[in-house]
Amino acid sequence: MSIEIEQSNEDTAFIKRKKASVSKKYAPTRSKSIEEANELAVYLFALGRLDEAEVLLKSYSEKSPFVHPRYERWDAACYAMLLQAHIMKLVGNNREFERLVGKSCNDLFNPNHWFKNDDFDEFADSVRAGVDVFDGVTKSEKLLARAEGILALLNAIYIWPNKFESFKARKSELEQLLTEEIDRLAELLS
Repeated sequence: MSIEIEQSNEDTAFIKRKKASVSKKYAPTRSKSIEEANELAVYLFALGRLDEAEVLLKSYSEKSPFVHPRYERWDAACYAMLLQAHIMKLVGNNREFERLVGKSCNDLFNPNHWFKNDDFDEFADSVRAGVDVFDGVTKSEKLLARAEGILALLNAIYIWPNKFESFKARKSELEQLLTEEIDRLAELLS
């Protein structure tokens, strides 16, 4: 099974390398390759290239088989579906948005399971900080941390309000934080 990655004149050298790497390494049964595809999709999304990100996500988000001991593969696939759902919401396709969120909202997708109802501020602060608080962090590490933060925020916006009252009550703060993270990532990518 192959992944669909469009080439674009807008691609920077970094995005070209990332696309080549994802294209070469992708396999629907390898969680690391799904995570790398997610990273690329988040970068395209942050750059405002929604159509391109959607094509990429559609080509793999629902094609990774769930196998119980390989929960990390399912987590990566659910993150892809959440990003795809968010894009569908932004373009006004509410039916597809609801379907994808519904598929992701399941008992088997439980990333960041150590967070609890009272941990809203800790969660938000950890996303805001990224890895910027550490010395010697490379640009690639910063990009990855911001991309992972965006995916974690999508989980917090669309899944956790069903579990945690504090996240439901502060959903608008999460949405604002998502906007800020997208801006931070876009700035790093430019």
